[in-house]
Amino acid sequence: MSGKKPIDSLEERMAFTLIELLIVVAIIGILAAIAVPNFMNARMRAKATRAIEEERNISNALEMYRIDQAHYPPKDEVPGTRLPVYKRYAMLTTPVAYMASIPLDPFFPVDISQDARALSTLWGGTYYDYFEWQDSGYIYKVGPRVNKLYFIASYGPDFEKTVGEVMGAQDMVPYDLSNGITSAGDIVRYGP
Repeated sequence: MSGKKPIDSLEERMAFTLIELLIVVAIIGILAAIAVPNFMNARMRAKATRAIEEERNISNALEMYRIDQAHYPPKDEVPGTRLPVYKRYAMLTTPVAYMASIPLDPFFPVDISQDARALSTLWGGTYYDYFEWQDSGYIYKVGPRVNKLYFIASYGPDFEKTVGEVMGAQDMVPYDLSNGITSAGDIVRYGP
C-alpha cells in the first residue's frame, strides 16, 4: 500500500452529480406546479370574499343613510342629469360618516389608465357599480330584483360585466363561487 486514500472517499467528494441536481430541480418543479394554482385560487377566493363583504358594508351604509334622510343618495342633482357613482357614494362619507371610505372594486381591470371603463363614472368605473330606482317608487317587477330598490355590483373574477337571461329577465348573471374560481358572472347585492 502506498498510503493514499481512495478517490471515492467522502472527504474528497465535494459536488453533487448531475443526476442529483436534476432530481432536485424536478422535485421543486412538481411542488411549484401544485402550489401556484392553489395560491392563485386562494387569492381569487379572497378577492371574491372581499367584494361580498364590501358590498354588504355599502348596503348597510345605504340603509343607515335612508333611515336618516328618508331616501337613498339621490341619483341626480338636477332632474335628468345623473350624478357619477363616486359622488353618490361620497354622500355616505360626508358630512355624516355612514362608512369610513369608498371601497374600490377589487376585480376592476388593473391598468385603469388604459381602460375606457375607468372613465365610466356614471356606471361605477373603478368603484362598485351602484344603481337605484327612485322614480315614482318604481320597484323591479321580474327576475332576481323583484321588490328591490337598488343593486351594488362588482365585475367578478371574469373581470367584465356579464349580462344574460336570469329567471326569465335580462339581467346581470350572478357569480357563484361553487361554479369555479374564474367562472363568469358578477358579484351582485340587491337591496333592501
